[in-house]
Amino acid sequence: MPAVRKVSKSRSLDMLAMGLSGLCVAHCLLMPLVFAALPFLGVFNENPLVHQVLVGVAAPVSLFALIRSGGWRRAGLAAMALAGLGMLSVAAFYAPAEAWETPLSVTGASLLAAMHLFNARLPHRH
Repeated sequence: MPAVRKVSKSRSLDMLAMGLSGLCVAHCLLMPLVFAALPFLGVFNENPLVHQVLVGVAAPVSLFALIRSGGWRRAGLAAMALAGLGMLSVAAFYAPAEAWETPLSVTGASLLAAMHLFNARLPHRH
């Protein structure tokens, strides 16, 4: 495969992962307002499975994008990915952290989005 096509695919994966991170942030910040306005939908926000599924989708896409581009070799990017995915995982899977769920999720998703933005702008090995 030509080098240009590989770089384009890597950047596309980063853009997809940034979009997923943005959706996560929007979900965390906007859904409480929507559910306050429509109380019968609050059941979905309270269900931990919703957040677990979101992490289950975000983690493989983010890791695949980072591995495919070679960005995992850069310590700063790898640290941002691990911190972001770690925060999202704690928020979704660790019940005692429920009081911190929104700040952890927003911070984790923002770290992932920033990491993918930096990764997409860097030159990649072919």
